[in-house]
Amino acid sequence: MTSTPTDEWKTDLLASKAHIDALEEQIKEARFKHNVKIVEYEKDHLQREIAEVLGTKQAVISLIIKRTRETLAQNEKPA
Repeated sequence: MTSTPTDEWKTDLLASKAHIDALEEQIKEARFKHNVKIVEYEKDHLQREIAEVLGTKQAVISLIIKRTRETLAQNEKPA
């Protein structure tokens, strides 16, 4: 039995649909990977900001302790 042009057309359409479906899956996967990269970037950025804030707070606390010690040392000296 030979195939008719209609059969070939149907076969081509089905093959095209399968190819489109495969491409759509690739697009979904690419979007997912892209979204994961965005979330990882945002996480890293927030971690850096938190580290900077904590570092600044630690520096301020250290300065307060240093000044407090200096003040206490000056107040303990005999006049």
